[in-house]
Amino acid sequence: MGWLRWEACTLVGVGLVLACSGLKAQEVVPAQADAEASIQALTPVDAPVPNLPTSLLDGPPPREPEPPLITLIETGLASWYHPSFAGRRMANGQPYRPSAFTAAHKTLPLDSHARVRNLVSGVEVVVRITDRGPHLPDRVVDVSQAAARLLGLVGLGVTLVEVHSADEEEWSEFVARQPPVKSVVQDGARRQPPVPARPQQRR
Repeated sequence: MGWLRWEACTLVGVGLVLACSGLKAQEVVPAQADAEASIQALTPVDAPVPNLPTSLLDGPPPREPEPPLITLIETGLASWYHPSFAGRRMANGQPYRPSAFTAAHKTLPLDSHARVRNLVSGVEVVVRITDRGPHLPDRVVDVSQAAARLLGLVGLGVTLVEVHSADEEEWSEFVARQPPVKSVVQDGARRQPPVPARPQQRR
């Protein structure tokens, strides 16, 4: 009888252990399922995985600077300032300097910039708009002596050009590439007649 009691106690103990294990398993499994469901709910299904570079060499190539946007404003005749205008005050309040790359235009904002291209020779200059003009209806721009010299206007007086948009950086780069320009005199302007020599008196 003693061994029967011992076996019965053993069976009862094993049953209690299994029962407790089942309860713990039932408690743990739903808890794990709830945690996984919460993680899946917080993580988008179609979220793109970022392609992060593993080193500096794997990074994206540097973006090349975009070329400046050049817009055609108008086409017409260009003329240039006569040397007698040197030192006169322009519409922006600054004195006119023949050696500077400036121009007069009827509508472009003062101190803006423009690219003037000679349609005959293909030569281009970049100028700063500092004055209003030209006042003749068939002309679209008046350029300074320095610009006129490059465009070939000094001998012709006028030529057919295109006026394009430009910015200050283009103007600064263009001016930096140009050598110093001397003042140009056209058609004997500002030339004084020679003073006749006085006859020497005999002693």
